[in-house]
Amino acid sequence: MPTQAKLSFPILAIATGDAHCLAKKSDGTVWGWGDNGGGQLAELSNPVQFGATVGNNGVTLFWKAISSDFKSFQVRRGKVPFPPENLGPPLSSSVLSYTDTTVAPKTHYKYDLVGTTTAGDLIYFNRVDVTTP
Repeated sequence: MPTQAKLSFPILAIATGDAHCLAKKSDGTVWGWGDNGGGQLAELSNPVQFGATVGNNGVTLFWKAISSDFKSFQVRRGKVPFPPENLGPPLSSSVLSYTDTTVAPKTHYKYDLVGTTTAGDLIYFNRVDVTTP
């Protein structure tokens, strides 16, 4: 069932695809979130750049906030079938990486990063897919 969301900032336009969304704020910036598997979202469309490296000791996720509007980030991990689960408590906005050492070998994981703005809005970012060695 659809749920109406209350945002702390006005949205001028919204566009959606199969697995991604774009929203144009009143200040002219465009925020995007969702699946970027086909390059639907340019790096600067997202308020956060998100990536991962995979090694024998786990998966290290890293991000860079393009906006200073965030107070915390939540790392989520899932396997097919989804849904993802939170990995630990929310991280302070000053934390820009997280290493998941609880991964199994030869397993495909999907990681999400969820940001909470200083106004309390939740912003979902691109998903990172990794397979462990």
